[in-house]
Amino acid sequence: MKSLITSSSKTHSKQVSIALWNERTNARRRAGGYLPAKTNLDSPHSTQTRPNLQGWVHLKVSIYNCYVLMRKILVFIALLLAASVYAGGDNFPVHITYYEGDGHKFEFTASVSEERKWMDMECEKIFVSGEYDKVKWAKYKRPMSKENHMLALSYLEKASISKEKVYLGYLGSGLQQVAKCTFISKGLIFENYGKPHIMSVHGSI
Repeated sequence: MKSLITSSSKTHSKQVSIALWNERTNARRRAGGYLPAKTNLDSPHSTQTRPNLQGWVHLKVSIYNCYVLMRKILVFIALLLAASVYAGGDNFPVHITYYEGDGHKFEFTASVSEERKWMDMECEKIFVSGEYDKVKWAKYKRPMSKENHMLALSYLEKASISKEKVYLGYLGSGLQQVAKCTFISKGLIFENYGKPHIMSVHGSI
């Protein structure tokens, strides 16, 4: 009789432990916290934990966002290089010495770096003015866009203060010469993956 009572007491204690375990597990699941991994009903106090599912979801979303961003960067570079190859172009190291902008209109003066002469080798300084021709570029989604054009203007303004070297160039007939060392642009393309490049466009790309 004593052994039966002892056995019954152990069974009851085990059932109570399991019930308490299930209650704590459900409470933690509702709270969204870490869930102990109960791998054995006979070991309700196991210290193993399951990963936070919400944390895994956030990690996967972050990785996916990085992947999408890298794809956009690579696509932009590819389009810019393709446009350069298709239309022809070049770029030259310069320092922006003066800048003035009004909306999407701009004008600036640049001194040509000694490491490479300007396409017109007599020009030690050049003057460029222009605007974003929204009618001309209305059918172009890439690489031309008003948003990117405004980024180029913002960078030119900052470079005129910092005197940072900028690689100024053109695609196709992107810098229309109207006088000696004086040019007109119909839009700018900015990219800064390694070195800051500002490419001018004028005719069709």
